[in-house]
Amino acid sequence: MKKFMECEKPICNFVPVVCAVDNVHRPDTEFKPDTQIRLHLFFEDGSTSDELNIPLSTLSRFEWTNDPRCRYNPEIPTTKAKRYLEDVVRSAMLNIPPKTVYRLSRLGTHIINGEPVFNTGADIIRPATGEEQRPVIQSDPGPYSMDIDPNLPEDEAAAEMFELMSLSVDVGRVVVAHVLLYLMYPVYTEVGKAPCCIPFIFGGTGTQKTALVAFLTQLHNRRKA
Repeated sequence: MKKFMECEKPICNFVPVVCAVDNVHRPDTEFKPDTQIRLHLFFEDGSTSDELNIPLSTLSRFEWTNDPRCRYNPEIPTTKAKRYLEDVVRSAMLNIPPKTVYRLSRLGTHIINGEPVFNTGADIIRPATGEEQRPVIQSDPGPYSMDIDPNLPEDEAAAEMFELMSLSVDVGRVVVAHVLLYLMYPVYTEVGKAPCCIPFIFGGTGTQKTALVAFLTQLHNRRKA
């Protein structure tokens, strides 16, 4: 295996090999697009690391020794070794065309380049098409995800939903309606029909007004009113 050499001295016992460069867009957040590097480490003993995903903005500060197998030559300053590794990665990037990747963190429906997609939190559901040059769309792992069973019959899914609503009929119907509206909100917005309303909650004592308001407050999108 090729070693990094400086005056016939190996700088470290591994070689970073870049396999992809992604221009990552997060359309459902306020973050600007950033470049991320995907690479593997190849060690002198023939072993390799799992794929590493390193933002280009943090490459100079990346701690290669997070992998306990990584070792620097103690005769060479660590800062010099890290700078050399950064130069190797940046040079390799010049030969790899960047790929545009969309990463979604919000659950529900999104419109990406005119294509409706649904983020379950674990997977991206998108229409079947014969197009090969579609953009790469990924789901950012979050604390929640929807358990989608593609083999669940529609009538059984509806029955389970009605059973859930029956736990609190009045509140359940309104909450389910607002959840469905939230999931479909980007589609309505895209066609120029963004739904909005001003709810008035009234009723006698014990009619679960407080429970309903608590749910609606959680579902309210404060940024987009």
